Order: sequence, then C-alpha cells, then structure tokens
Amino acid sequence: MAEDILGFFDEFSKNYENEIFNKSLGTKYLSDVEVRFVLNYCPVKKGDKILDIGIGTGRFAKLLADKGAIVEGVDVSQGMMKEAKKKMEMMQVNFKVADVGKKVPYPDNTFDYVICIRVLKYISTWKKTISEISRVLKKDGVFILTIPNKFSVARFGLKGTKYFLFEPKIVKEFLGKNKLELIEVVATSRIPFPVWQKVSNKSVLYILKGLERLMLITLPSTFLSRSLLIASKKRLEDEV
Repeated sequence: MAEDILGFFDEFSKNYENEIFNKSLGTKYLSDVEVRFVLNYCPVKKGDKILDIGIGTGRFAKLLADKGAIVEGVDVSQGMMKEAKKKMEMMQVNFKVADVGKKVPYPDNTFDYVICIRVLKYISTWKKTISEISRVLKKDGVFILTIPNKFSVARFGLKGTKYFLFEPKIVKEFLGKNKLELIEVVATSRIPFPVWQKVSNKSVLYILKGLERLMLITLPSTFLSRSLLIASKKRLEDEV
C-alpha cells in the first residue's frame, strides 16, 4: 500500500467512524447494508476463527467477537488499530500490522471466515491478496469482500481519489481460479455517495431506500452499483 494512503488513514483514524459511517442517516444506512451482509454470511459460533483484513477501527471485529468468535485483525495503519483497541481491550481480538498486498501473515487453513470490506480498492496487488486469503482459509470457509464497481457513476468522480475501480467479471473469474466459489453478489447502492452523506431527514431516507430496493430488484447487480458485496466459499479443486 502506498505511503500516502497509509498516512491518510493514520491521520484520519480518530474521525474515521464519524465521517464515514455516522455522518448522516444516509451513511448509517450504507454501513448497515454491509453489516447485515457480513453477519448473514458469518453466522459465527464460539471459537470460530475470523480474519478481519483492514480491521480499521473495529466495526466488524467487535460485532463478531461479541458472538464468541476469535478475531485476528490486520491493518497497515497503526492509528486505525489504536482506535479499535480502545473498544476491544477485553475481547478475543488480536491485532497485527501487515501489508496484505505482499503476504497474509498466517499459516494455511487457519480461518473459518475472512472479511475484507472497503480494502481491496487500495491494493494494487489485489490478486496476490486474494490468493493469500484462499491459502489461509479452511475448506468450506467463507470469504466476504467488497469491490468498487467500474461500471458505475463512481468512475466520474475518481479523479483525485486514493483508490481504483474493479471490473466485476475479472474479480469473479479470479476468485474461481483460487478455489473460491461465488455464493452471492449484491449491489450496495446506485445513488451517489455524496447524496447519502447529506441525508438527515427520515422521510428522505425512506424514499431513497425505496428507490434502492426497486433498482436492486429490476437491475443487474453490476449495473450502476457504486460497489458490490461478494460472498464466496472455499472449495477443493475437484469440487469447484
């Protein structure tokens, strides 16, 4: 990961949650969409091992640790992990500074679940990361990720951002090559993020959610969606 991105997250760490997830009713809704998806595909029981890549300030780690899971959190930003540790001092959460664009620092077949939300878009060597995730995931283990969609209005606002967009077909094919069978692909939002940032009225939120549900039903998942939530399961070569 580039040094400027690392510096950005270190500097932004104290205000990250409020600005990205809690700034408005709209951003809280978008966060809830991701949380519901992750919890749906991580029906954890006590003792399950989870790798949270890009643990950030611990949004998912805390929820999963509360359910009895043993969480390993990896991030390149010590500032973000410092904020996460404040929330989870007494929980079964371990922290490690690592650049998963180079290596995921765990043995083969270690985890029941791996989650990687809002992270791959910063990793130019994302294919190496996915291969490493498949390696550390147990057979029938679940990998959940998000990718920003190349075929969305987000591409028009890409100038000046610190991340890049993905062609969904290429990502899906690469998952398959790494023994990761698709379970579900879901569009997150087609309404631009700046609109959600400004939603502070419940009636407006209700209308926008209705529009999103309508588009979710009527449009292909990759069409115009700002990002995609993907759930996959590790299979052996003769099972894929």
